[in-house]
Amino acid sequence: MKRSDLREDVVRVDPPQDWPKPPGSDLIGPPLEYEPNWLDGLMSKVSVKTIFNPITKVINDQRRKYATRALEKDLTEILILMEGHQAQGRKAGDTCFQALYNQADTAITQFCVQWSADRDSLLQQYPNYYKLKSLTEPNPSDNPAVKAIGWTIAAVVIVMILGALWGVLMGIAHRVTQLFGG
Repeated sequence: MKRSDLREDVVRVDPPQDWPKPPGSDLIGPPLEYEPNWLDGLMSKVSVKTIFNPITKVINDQRRKYATRALEKDLTEILILMEGHQAQGRKAGDTCFQALYNQADTAITQFCVQWSADRDSLLQQYPNYYKLKSLTEPNPSDNPAVKAIGWTIAAVVIVMILGALWGVLMGIAHRVTQLFGG
């Protein structure tokens, strides 16, 4: 026998009218008519959101404070690592500085997106961020080609200055010999 067959065989039976009423059913009467009172106007202006708004504001303020502290902690650790790498003699443009900068930038971006913070005002609180950013790019004076070109130009300039001095000294010597009859 199928389940659907069983359901067709079931017939709903209402209790007969002469059965006794359950206890307390005589207390339940017809619905009362609603009379508006002064609380209705007040409650229409107060919603669940406005009741809990101060509470959620306090909670959100605390969450933002904790997120700010976590960001400060992360950035402080990154900047300490940066100073440690500099103390070890790592040059600007090293991959460690680029990785640290990416971590700091990601942390700041996530904080600004999550809390709708102004990135520029946040970065003003961390001036070492810009120092870290400058360390991500290699220093052009560390490039050997730049150094070679600089030394070549310096050598040419020195030779020109020595030649000019030699000419001046020879001119003075010529005038002195003419003066004393030579």
